[in-house]
Amino acid sequence: MKKLCLSLAALLLCLLAHSQEADGAGKYAEFHLIPRFDFNPYTSLGSGGDGSSGCDFGSSSIYTLFEGAFSDNISFTLSNHWLSTTPGELYTSTFRSDYNNWVDMCLVDFSLGAFDIVLGKDMICTGGTEYEDWDVDVDDILSSNFWNTFQPYQWGAKVGVTFLKETTSFWLQAVTSPYGERPFASKLFTYSAQIRGEYGPYSNIWSVSAVQRDEGQFDYVAYLGNMLELGDWTLTLDWSNSTGMGEYNMLGGNMVRFTSVFAPSEKWDVGFKGNYYITKRHTGLEQAFNGGLSCHYYPLGNEMLRIHANVGYDTFESCLCASIGVKLNLTLFSL
Repeated sequence: MKKLCLSLAALLLCLLAHSQEADGAGKYAEFHLIPRFDFNPYTSLGSGGDGSSGCDFGSSSIYTLFEGAFSDNISFTLSNHWLSTTPGELYTSTFRSDYNNWVDMCLVDFSLGAFDIVLGKDMICTGGTEYEDWDVDVDDILSSNFWNTFQPYQWGAKVGVTFLKETTSFWLQAVTSPYGERPFASKLFTYSAQIRGEYGPYSNIWSVSAVQRDEGQFDYVAYLGNMLELGDWTLTLDWSNSTGMGEYNMLGGNMVRFTSVFAPSEKWDVGFKGNYYITKRHTGLEQAFNGGLSCHYYPLGNEMLRIHANVGYDTFESCLCASIGVKLNLTLFSL
């Protein structure tokens, strides 16, 4: 695995050097500063709750996104998570692959016709439509247990091919495992195959992954994501044979996620997002649901400013929660 990445790195460096000799076509760079502030009150209800109530700052954070292209066929992405509600954890886990840290994505994408090679820290090719949003955009109190527990950003490489008149792409990926403490040194990896398609109003993201949790031991995760766009409505339906990531293994069972979003204007949208779980293992999530309503308002009619409000319920925690916040997306420079 390490030799493969070094070989691909050498190939990309050669291609990068070659691109410098080009006439500058396709070159661009953009740097975004993306702060977000959330206020999340919550209270426990019913016999399943502990009667507690309080508030936290949810997904309050500061991100940056630096992306661009060296030429028509070499692009890059650098996404950093500089501040969160537990900022120390972002930096103490800098050289770990089993925890989130301040580097989310750091990759170079080389494209040659129908083929792509991506090298660096990227998202594991596991997950459906829920993983299409940037972390800073996610409605955290309405996200699935899989999204909340799985550590998707890993080091490695993937190769892809696009076919059927550019409607379908197929990817093979090998990256470090979220169960390995140190990238590459732990010698634990995740191998994935993913197919993505766009066919008129319908699109899909289907994947299978072998997540290595110990030497010679793998958990197999299937994920089928589906999206249907009908006028102002966007509907998604995702299924996985895993309800999330446990301390020692991927949690079994079934997870179904359904969302329905109505966006009649560029300035606002409302929707329902829900997750239903049935598990075969003793995880405490034998049968559970979390989800609720979301509302996003864009006063400027674009992504520069978003005001969001959500309300949701979690049957496992017997918790009623809400979230109100604001997110800015500031382009500091564009070349």
